[in-house]
Formats: sequence, structure tokens, C-alpha cells
Amino acid sequence: SERFPTVFQGPDLDLLSFGEADSTRLVVGIRLTGPAGAGAYLGAVAAGDATPLYVTYTDIGSADTLIQKQPLQRGVEQNLTVISPATPAAPDLLTVGGFPSARSFIRFDLPAFLRDSATIVRATLELIPDRPLVGIAGDSARIDVRGLLADIGAKSVVLPTRVASVWVHPGDDTVRIELSAIAQLWQGVDALPAAIRLSHGQEYASFLTPQFRSSVSLSGRPQLRITYRPPYAVEAY
Repeated sequence: SERFPTVFQGPDLDLLSFGEADSTRLVVGIRLTGPAGAGAYLGAVAAGDATPLYVTYTDIGSADTLIQKQPLQRGVEQNLTVISPATPAAPDLLTVGGFPSARSFIRFDLPAFLRDSATIVRATLELIPDRPLVGIAGDSARIDVRGLLADIGAKSVVLPTRVASVWVHPGDDTVRIELSAIAQLWQGVDALPAAIRLSHGQEYASFLTPQFRSSVSLSGRPQLRITYRPPYAVEAY
């Protein structure tokens, strides 16, 4: 982490003065510009980080060191991010994250023998980004996959447990997620819907916004590779 102090003194202090109609709440905006894609993380109270500080230095007309407190320091009460309107996500892609944060659903058509008598040993979901993942150096994002308790569209109820996750980084290509523990819930008499929800594990906390190809893409469609054991052998589907 780095410190970037900005000092206001002399006539510049007029920029921070309050008028009679003001609420006496100081609002400071920070803008980052650069010749290429760039980003910065600022501390936030909710994240447990050190927040930006506003410090006022004064002269105390007293020689008593017990009451001399020349710097008056205040932390940030509330901080938020303001961005330019984002380009709408392509409707034919599976977008995860971004601003506002997007989530995507994938549904699977499992054959009857996988739902009934087979034992699922492994289930690996493969996702292909439609474009290279772009982010600041060292950035990462966690993609969470959850099963559904009920499939009712965008408001579907997700499982509170059994989440599968994977970390993605700038430049990653194929993303693979092991979700056998979720796929096993799609079997039996009380089987759950064979569907999953993709979401950003740290929504609004990463510059990475993966856009994966979907089932309507010409190539690179999502693949669920299942290794299973029937009563008599081991096969792959």
C-alpha cells in the first residue's frame, strides 16, 4: 500500500470552507486517470482497512503541552464508488461481476441414468471467457458456483451450503470448477434442479468482470464433464 498526501494551504483552503447553507459534511472525490487501463483500491471501514484521513493543523495559543493538540484528524464516515455508465452486458454471454454486479445461471439436461442409478465421482465445469480477462497487476477474483433449491428464474433460491469456488486472474483462459458435491444433489427422488448460479465472490471488490461464452455461442460453450460409476464399471459422460 502507498500513501498519497494532498496538502491544502493558503488560498487553497477556501476550497474546503463551509458556507451558511452547507451541512458541514466534507465530501472529497478522487479521480484516477492514465494513458492505459488502471485502477486503485482505497481503504474502507467495512473492509477493515485504513481509510483515507482528513487532518487539519492548527496553532494553539497556549504553552501548556497538555492541551496542545495541533492536528485534528477525522476518518471517512462513508465511502463509495462512482463510475461512468457501464456498457450493457451482451445478452448472449454469461457475465459475472461488474458494476452493477451481474450473476448468471446455467441449466443442464442430465440423462436419466445419471439421475437415477449412477454414482457421480467427479463433475468439472469448464467455462471459456469470450475475451481476455483484464485487470490491474496482481488482481484476482473469486467465482462462486451455487446450486438451486428452486429454479424460478432470476429470483431463484440458492443453496446456503455446498458452494464451489475458483480464483481467476488477468489473462486466464479456460476456467475449471469442480462441483461434484453440487451435482450429486441432482440425483434421487428428492433431486434438486440441475442448475447453478455463477456469482462474484467479492462483488464490487475487483476490477475483473468475466464474460463467459454461453450455450448459444458458436464455439466455446460451457461444458460439464462428469465422471460416474454405474453398478458395473466406471465411465465418462
